[in-house]
Amino acid sequence: MRIAPHHREFGNIIVTKLQGGLGNILFQYLAGLALAERHGCPLYCAQDGGVLHHSGLELVGVEPQYIDLPSSLMRRSRRKKDKRLTDHVNTMLDLWPLKPCTEPHFHYWPEFESLPTGILLSGYWQSPRYFARLKDRLLDIVKLGAILDSCDQGLVSQLRRQETVSVHIRRGDFQNNPEAKAIHGILDKDYYDRARYQLERGHTSHIYCVFSDAPEEAKNMLSDWDNTLFICGNSQQQDLALMSCCDHNIIANSSFSWWGAMLNTNPAKQVITPKQWFTVQALKSRSVKDLVPDTWSRV
Repeated sequence: MRIAPHHREFGNIIVTKLQGGLGNILFQYLAGLALAERHGCPLYCAQDGGVLHHSGLELVGVEPQYIDLPSSLMRRSRRKKDKRLTDHVNTMLDLWPLKPCTEPHFHYWPEFESLPTGILLSGYWQSPRYFARLKDRLLDIVKLGAILDSCDQGLVSQLRRQETVSVHIRRGDFQNNPEAKAIHGILDKDYYDRARYQLERGHTSHIYCVFSDAPEEAKNMLSDWDNTLFICGNSQQQDLALMSCCDHNIIANSSFSWWGAMLNTNPAKQVITPKQWFTVQALKSRSVKDLVPDTWSRV
């Protein structure tokens, strides 16, 4: 739904900028929602390009309110500091309809909790600490029930009946886009072998449910694994819901499977995550110390 408050009302709202895929925008939306609830004010979502009616959040049952903002403000929100003279003038004279607030670094920023209303949040906000106040209500906000109803019910029943582990192998842009590859890199078979070994110590055998955007490559890479079930042909929201149904999760260096594990309600779940979330070069300017909960295991 699109709502456009009058300019004078901008001081009493919070706007979060949505960018990236489903995993990324879930972080951005929930960080904004937590801050808006703290203030008791409305939350709106904005996107580059003036896309007002759909973002991908609707795929998981979230119905955000969208707002159209000046392109100059959206452009300014991509940067931490003013670079154009006009931007500097707008900042100095307090002429922005909303104050741009750009994430200062990748790890958790404690000052986030004291941010005022009347701001445009721009960043990835990839830490569960940003939405800690919402933790017990995540499945009321992100609605997976209807998505699971749309899945193969025989598969859903199997996942719930057997001891299962979701395994996410992401390739896509990480492999085909040089810029993304330089930041994220590609997880090789060694990571998945070590993750499986970690899970199987002292446990009964599991069924490993493999999700991938490159299913044939995933089958070849794990050809020596037994007890595997390669799950293909579903929408991204169905994959997310099915991952959350598994007892345990081996995630990729991907916010998408991060959410598959976070939305898993099994109190005894084990989540294995890669210790090296980014490439060595990318980690020189990013800290991932607050990216995953303390109860997850990094290998």
